[in-house]
Amino acid sequence: MRAELMRLFAVIGIVTLASCGTQTGYDKAFSEKSALSGNSQVFGASSDQTFRTAKITLVQQGFTIEQVDVATGLIKAVRSLQDPQKPKYAYLITATVDVTGESSGKSTTITMAASQQTILHKDSEKYFHLLGLVPIPTGRNYQTVVTKEGNIDTAGFYKDFFAAIDKNLRAAAVAAATSPPAVTVSALPATGAAALHVETSTESSAPPAAAAPVAAVPAAALAVTTEPVAAVQPATAPVLVPAATADVAAPPAKPVPTPTAAARAATESTALAPLDP
Repeated sequence: MRAELMRLFAVIGIVTLASCGTQTGYDKAFSEKSALSGNSQVFGASSDQTFRTAKITLVQQGFTIEQVDVATGLIKAVRSLQDPQKPKYAYLITATVDVTGESSGKSTTITMAASQQTILHKDSEKYFHLLGLVPIPTGRNYQTVVTKEGNIDTAGFYKDFFAAIDKNLRAAAVAAATSPPAVTVSALPATGAAALHVETSTESSAPPAAAAPVAAVPAAALAVTTEPVAAVQPATAPVLVPAATADVAAPPAKPVPTPTAAARAATESTALAPLDP
């Protein structure tokens, strides 16, 4: 009888150990059965635009961005949700988003993995027992207990996230199509009076430039050698004495003897001779 009991306990122990060994879940983390489904989707947009849209979508849904890595395309965000039916219960959601652009640059793949913790907030009265008999309330005790945690494998959770991203991408495309094109205005050089006005205003507004220092010139360099120059007498033009006109009335003159031809020639040469200065 005793031997049978020992044999029974041995069998129960072996079955218990075997069942404990098969219940561990971490060794199946990379198996196809435990892989998430529906947590990846391709969008027809560039990686930069999709990355910004994913970040904006998380913020719109109430997530707090904790980490952003543009080089690797990773975004980590958290959100706390209160249970509407159980005020003492809250859910802490941690989401990791990977944004990878395709080689063509025309499409981008978004993959998301999320986990949640179910948190219970407990509070109780704190008492002080007077003489070990009379309880006196002195405050409250608050405790936070994690009652459940694990990955979110619900397909609807990821489907709603991708639908929100698709909606924001479409809205951005419509806004870009309806916005007027940017106009580039190049400055032209001012001409005429406008150029004169610009130059004048520029010169008046600019502070006066300091005078450039002038180097002293040695006295020897300023010496000028002069040579005697022969005095040149100015040329004098001959002065002609005009003869008396007939219009001027002259007093009656005494009869003068008629000069000879030689005397008349001598008189004319004397009248035309130049005067000394």
